[in-house]
Amino acid sequence: MIGRSTEHTIPPVPGASRGEALSREVSVQLQRVHGSAGGQGKASGGFGDFLASKTHETGPAVSILPGPAGLGDRAATMLSHVSDAGRRGLLRIRGCKDEEGARVPDGFRGNAYYMQEGENLNPHFVIHTANVPQTSAGLQHPHFFRDLGDPRHAVGSLQRNAEQEYLLQNMAKGPMLAASQIAARHDLGMAVRGTGLLAHMGIEAGQPTKAQEFKNKTSKEIDLWLCDELQWGDIGAVVHFDPRVGWSSEGASKHAVGDKAPMFPDGPTEQDWQQKLEWILKTRAPALASMRSHLKMPSIEDLKEAFLARANEYREEDAAYRHGDFQKHTTLTGPYIHLTVRPDQNMVGDHDLFVFVERDGSIASADRVSAIQKELQESHEFQAQHGAVLYWNPNEDFHQAIKGKIVNAHEPQKGAPLVVLWPDGNVVAAYFNDKEGKLASPWDLAEGQRWLEHTWSGRKLLEAAKEAEMPSGQLPPARETT
Repeated sequence: MIGRSTEHTIPPVPGASRGEALSREVSVQLQRVHGSAGGQGKASGGFGDFLASKTHETGPAVSILPGPAGLGDRAATMLSHVSDAGRRGLLRIRGCKDEEGARVPDGFRGNAYYMQEGENLNPHFVIHTANVPQTSAGLQHPHFFRDLGDPRHAVGSLQRNAEQEYLLQNMAKGPMLAASQIAARHDLGMAVRGTGLLAHMGIEAGQPTKAQEFKNKTSKEIDLWLCDELQWGDIGAVVHFDPRVGWSSEGASKHAVGDKAPMFPDGPTEQDWQQKLEWILKTRAPALASMRSHLKMPSIEDLKEAFLARANEYREEDAAYRHGDFQKHTTLTGPYIHLTVRPDQNMVGDHDLFVFVERDGSIASADRVSAIQKELQESHEFQAQHGAVLYWNPNEDFHQAIKGKIVNAHEPQKGAPLVVLWPDGNVVAAYFNDKEGKLASPWDLAEGQRWLEHTWSGRKLLEAAKEAEMPSGQLPPARETT
């Protein structure tokens, strides 16, 4: 049963003092905790129950985030940090059997895909911590963030500023610094998909992050135009809604009673989209008028693309949440997906690893990435949930389509650049050319300048090019701004 007390023994750490070894043999209570937990010895966040331990030798409390869906008996392990020397010990939990024969309490949601062969293989237990830092990466490492961006452009130029603004829009400073240091230790570069800063706020507040089994996307500003139940303050949460006119979370729940088909059993049509567009222009836009100062209406093209994507996503996934594998592990609350063990908290986005690269830019082989991936998943700051997308080899058509869409989302013509962290400490933006199988700098591509529209300095740069009547694809030379 979740919530019962369970006795644990932590093996002594090699080289530890006798006092430390004695203090590390502690009892740990498995507790069910809702919301943020405060005080020494309690940890907040994570998909499952929380571990609370108190000894004078251990560092910050750590909570286990077992894998998504909880399909099967998998081990739940965690790393405990020793404060005086940074040594680590392995905490084994008794209950269902792990790979070494230990048991995890019944009902504890283990990572069903840990070391399981197949398209959803996850090489490590998913760990979530609630370790609130006393300072910030930006204050401690100002030179690192000052030097972000392509070194071909002078620090302070519009080009360098635009790239820095884009990078920090897509990754918070803490995880960026941590990932850069991990890249250096493993002598491997990595490309990471951007994660909205609103999702980062949720992570730091102890909200659980979205694991790979959940295919629903985290919400973005454009979703506000498609779902009137979505709130501005919840942007970044994982959502589940059908954007078609007539859908409501209450209506969908009532309709689902008795294993009925979804409210919209067929895929979205052009007529569905035209009805939605009329609703957006006549109903939703006036409702969002008070937010015009910080909420820009997306283009019709982008709205239609998002509408079709959400409608198809809902159609593919709805049965799993209402009648299938995810039913006992999730609760649909309005347009939000909540975990049963955290019913009062939204799930938020995580950092999606895209690909690992060698120093020469070539794609790293699969056998080279297991160690760095493991460290990124264990990192308190980065908290990767799964492996890099490019190494994923799905079998199902739906999952193949998801992978294709993710890869295409970072093509130069229309996509968004990735955040690329090199082992030498350099952090830049780059597209991924799928045909050639390599990263490409947006500064070297005339067709890859759309991203500049999303930064203040980038817009200034495009305005300067327009005023100078420069040919399409050309930009003014990089000069330091005053």
